[in-house]
Amino acid sequence: RAGRRGGRSRVALGGGGGDPLGEIPPEVVEAEKRAASGRDYRIAACVVVDIACGLSLASQGLAVYQDAAPFPPLLFDSLPLTCGIEVVLAAAGAQLVRFELENRRENQERIWSEVQKRRVERR
Repeated sequence: RAGRRGGRSRVALGGGGGDPLGEIPPEVVEAEKRAASGRDYRIAACVVVDIACGLSLASQGLAVYQDAAPFPPLLFDSLPLTCGIEVVLAAAGAQLVRFELENRRENQERIWSEVQKRRVERR
């Protein structure tokens, strides 16, 4: 979970027992965002694929329910194969988005812990 409070970004870590790194400042969030170029485009592409697969599955399900010809065209003229491929594509897209978001969180935590470590070493 991420939220905003007092101009700082809060990133909740997996344990649920509080955030051992403290608040991650916006400068660290921005630094990580600059270092991970193209992430927004990769996430957007995955979301578009997921939406397209969902719409295609819905239209094919509706066509089968209404006993009409499925649309869009089927792969290899097989409704089960087409639906299976679309489900796999949608699941893969969702998993890739999850990986991107986890990677962002891990990078922010790594950068912030390194900043804190350097601050302690300077003292």
